[in-house]
Amino acid sequence: MNAEKVPFLCGFMDEVVILSDGTVTTCCMDPLANNVFGNIYTDSFDEIERRHIRNVENVVEDVHSMPRCTICYNKIADSGFKPGRYKLDFSAQERSEFLDKYSSLHQLVIEPSSICNLKCNGCMQQRFDIPSHRKASMLDMEKVFSFLKDKLGQIKLIRLYNYGETFLNKQSIPFIDNVKKHSPDTYIHIATNGLMLNTHEQRRELVESGVDRLTFSIHGGSQESVEPYMTKVFRFDNMLDILKDLASIKKGHGKEQPVLEWKYLLFEWNDTDEEMAKAIALVEEIGLDSIQFVLPGYPSPSKRFKDAPERIETIRRDLMSAAKSMKSE
Repeated sequence: MNAEKVPFLCGFMDEVVILSDGTVTTCCMDPLANNVFGNIYTDSFDEIERRHIRNVENVVEDVHSMPRCTICYNKIADSGFKPGRYKLDFSAQERSEFLDKYSSLHQLVIEPSSICNLKCNGCMQQRFDIPSHRKASMLDMEKVFSFLKDKLGQIKLIRLYNYGETFLNKQSIPFIDNVKKHSPDTYIHIATNGLMLNTHEQRRELVESGVDRLTFSIHGGSQESVEPYMTKVFRFDNMLDILKDLASIKKGHGKEQPVLEWKYLLFEWNDTDEEMAKAIALVEEIGLDSIQFVLPGYPSPSKRFKDAPERIETIRRDLMSAAKSMKSE
C-alpha cells in the first residue's frame, strides 16, 4: 500500500546544491546525494532550474515524492514536529506564496571539494561516507563558471561550501574573482576551517577576490578546548596567525569585505564563560568582525545551554561588552 500523501513546505528548497562530481541535488540536507536530479556537465542551467521548480511543486504536494525529503520528514516526525524551516499545515494562500517565491532559482550551494583536511569527531567526514557518495572529489570550477555565467545576474547568493574544505580546491579563489567581476552583487559566503589558507599570497588573493563573508570554524578559545572535537590536527596558533594576516590585509586595502567571522560550537567541554571569553578577547585583539556561538546537535552538545539556547546570545553580548571595555582601558 502506498504511503498517504503529505503536503510539505520546506524552506531548505530555496537552493540547489552542486556537488563535487557535478551532480545537482535539492539542498544542503542531502549529504549522500539521495535527491540528485541533474549534472552541470551534461545539463544546462535552464534545465536544472526547470527540474528544481518541478521538485518544489512535487514536495509541496507530497513530501514522499523525493527520498531525502522522506528521510527528513521521518526525522521531524520522530522529534515531535518541533519548529523548523518547514510547514505541514498551511493554507492555499501560503502554498501559492511559497510556490511563487521559488518559481525561479536565486540561491546556490557549491561544493568545490568533498574531502577535508580535518576529520572532526562526530563530523560525517570522519566516517568517510561523503567521498564514497561522490564520483569525483574536486569540482571543475571553470565548468561551474561556464554553467552559471549567463545567469549570474539572477543569482543573489552563493554558499561556496558544503561537505568538504573549500580551499582544498585550488580553483576556488579564481572562481570567486570571476563571479564578482561578472556579477558584483552576487553575495558569496564561505565557511572554512581556514588552515588551507597557508600563504600570505593566497590570503591576499582571497581578500582581493571580493568574497563577501568568511566564517571560520574554531570551536574553542585555546588549543586544549578545540582538540576534543577538531583533533590535534587543528593548530590553534596557526589559525590565529592566518586570521591576523587576513584582518591586516583587509585593513590595508581599506575594504569592508570580507566580513571575518569566528564560529564556535558549544560542547560540554568548551561552554564556560572563561573559555568563551578567551575567544571573544582574541576577536577583539585580531580585529575580526564578529563571533557566533552555536549549539550543535552532536556530539556532546553543551548541557549548560541545551534547554535555554536563548541564553547564548545574552552571554555573548555581555562578554563582548566586557572585552570592549577592557580593550578601551
